[in-house]
Amino acid sequence: MKIDFHKVEKLFEPYKQIKKQTSEKKEEGVAKVIQYVWNHTPTKKVDFDSFNLNGGLRAFYEFYFLPHYDDEMTQADLVAIKDNLWEINAAWDDLIYSLTKCNNKVYENEDDFI
Repeated sequence: MKIDFHKVEKLFEPYKQIKKQTSEKKEEGVAKVIQYVWNHTPTKKVDFDSFNLNGGLRAFYEFYFLPHYDDEMTQADLVAIKDNLWEINAAWDDLIYSLTKCNNKVYENEDDFI
């Protein structure tokens, strides 16, 4: 039996769904890549469906354009890292850490259920 796949494809044409990727979804993929790298996530635990190649490349380029700290920071470097996604991630991590370690107090859950 021969199947004409062009005819089958035309039959499915009205039911085809096109997923438009919003800019928010694109940013989410970049954030996922940065989080995986930042947290040294083992490869087995990385959800590769949570980002695409463009997100990975964007995270790489964001990292690539960070200024080297061996050099003296110029005003242009300070402006550049203000909008860098790796620096934003570091700032969020610092903020979360400082909120959990306020005044040397560690807030833990009373219920220590394992």
